[in-house]
Amino acid sequence: MLSWILKAYRYESPLSSLRHIDLIVPLSYASLPHRLTRGTERSVSLAIQYHLHFPTATLAVSDPSHSGFPNCADREYELKRQLIGTVAHVRAGSCTNSIEEAEAVRDALGETPKNILLICGEAHARSARRIWSQVFPKAIIY
Repeated sequence: MLSWILKAYRYESPLSSLRHIDLIVPLSYASLPHRLTRGTERSVSLAIQYHLHFPTATLAVSDPSHSGFPNCADREYELKRQLIGTVAHVRAGSCTNSIEEAEAVRDALGETPKNILLICGEAHARSARRIWSQVFPKAIIY
C-alpha cells in the first residue's frame, strides 16, 4: 500500500526536459553527529553529478538546525563540504523546515534564478516543488 501511495504522490522531472539549469539545490533531511544521513548524502552526491552536466549552475546548500545535537547546522555544512570538495557553492545557512530552506537560499543568492533543480527523495518532491514555486514564483522548478 505504501509503495502505491509513493508512486502516486511522487513528482519526477524528465531529464530530457532539462535544457538549462541556473540553480541546483540538494534538499537536506538531517545529519548525525559524525555523518550525514543517507538521504542527505545521496542528494548532495546527485547534485554534484548534475553540476557536472550544468557547470554554470550555482550549487546551493543549507544547514538544517533541527538534528538535535550541539552545533548541528555547522557540523552538517562541514560534512557536506567534504562531499562537495572543490565545487563552487553558496551556503544558504541554517533552517528548520522546507520553507525556511527555500527562503534561506533565496536570500543567499541575491538574484532570482530562472530554472531550479531540486534534488530530494520522491516522497518530498511534490511538496518541495510547491514550496519552492511560492518562494521563487518566476522560476521553473524541476
